[in-house]
Amino acid sequence: MEKLQNTCKKALELLKKGGADNAQARASFVTTNEFNVDSGRFSLYRTLYRSSLSLQALIGGREGRASAESLEEEDVRSLAADCLASAAAAKPDDCRVYAAENRKGDFVSGAVDCDREKLFERSKELLETVKTRFPLIVMEQMIISHDSRKTVYADASGTVYTRRSGEYTVSLMYSAHDGDKTSSFFGSDAVCTDLDRPFIELGRMEEELAEVQRQIETKPVEGKFTGTVVLTPGVFGWLIDNAVGNFASGGALFEGTSPWAESVGKRVASPGVTLRLAPKDGRIVNGPVVSAEGFLNEDFCLIEDGVLQGFVLSHYYANKLKKQPSPNTTPCYVVDGGGKEAADIIKGVKKGLLVGRLSGGRPSAGGEFSAVAKNSFLIEDGEIKDAVSETMINGNIRDMLMQISAVSAETVEDGNSVLPFASVENVVISGR
Repeated sequence: MEKLQNTCKKALELLKKGGADNAQARASFVTTNEFNVDSGRFSLYRTLYRSSLSLQALIGGREGRASAESLEEEDVRSLAADCLASAAAAKPDDCRVYAAENRKGDFVSGAVDCDREKLFERSKELLETVKTRFPLIVMEQMIISHDSRKTVYADASGTVYTRRSGEYTVSLMYSAHDGDKTSSFFGSDAVCTDLDRPFIELGRMEEELAEVQRQIETKPVEGKFTGTVVLTPGVFGWLIDNAVGNFASGGALFEGTSPWAESVGKRVASPGVTLRLAPKDGRIVNGPVVSAEGFLNEDFCLIEDGVLQGFVLSHYYANKLKKQPSPNTTPCYVVDGGGKEAADIIKGVKKGLLVGRLSGGRPSAGGEFSAVAKNSFLIEDGEIKDAVSETMINGNIRDMLMQISAVSAETVEDGNSVLPFASVENVVISGR
């Protein structure tokens, strides 16, 4: 940690000597222990070491940035020169601001140290469990790793924040095979801070493996109809993320494309939908502590019971728009659960889809989208039927938020977000 602090101190001295009015330095050292599985067999174990340094500087409202994967003194000098040159070439913008709080802080979170032996045992256990419970699944790639990080943030005001953190990450890519028949690929991911539970219990991993194994045989939906889609937590996260980016972000407001620009205090989602951006929530693994502008992140509620509470604004966009900055701008989404279990929500669906993945481009600025429903199942009379193929979903994410009829009582916690299932009414579903 001392080397990281000294590196930041040296970089800041160089930036201030070069004329910076304000400056930031972030240095990190990461140790990664990683197991790889390819085509169902362990293929690699390795330990990686990575250093990085990123600098930002303001000179007369001009911002410069530079980063490199080295902490050597010669490289630090070169990087500081690059940062200053970047600022000199930039256009002045008085709305850019960095924190100037002269604060100190030491933070520790997650699994700082790696239990390599247990990590291997849990990895082997996962591979064997998949082979036993889901014999048709072919594990194309499995990457299971532990990252241990030391990071330092420092700025020209004298602020220094240090952090030691670590986590275990499970990332799977797989498909199901039965003779010549195959399913589409699917990925399951989760992050955790201990090895107390089998990996298959993380997130929706077990359910997703079971669903993919059922998707070897698919049937196209006949015709076009308006029905109900039940979004798995991953797809609901897609809906939330696009809504935040398109409607509540500083960029959308500044460009004048947000339909929520005048909607603070008004309903933008169905009652019962409460969304928080919560990097400090205990279910979020190692949420970001410091913002890009050097301010400490705090949790806040963006949508409460369907009503918009504010926007997701950095200090830069807040200055541009003459609004208050938000306590954070992270995608650490936490949505409160509702009153019904997902199974009971599905039982109430006359005709629609259980949607496990969407394949398509990003929604337009106004929220319109068209996507193929992948890893999805037909729902009829409250029962999950065949896996579907050649099925499209069309709609507008702004309308979909207002058409949510229920969110599930259970939420899926994968370390990156906390999200329920959500049922959405009156969605256009098109088959062959």
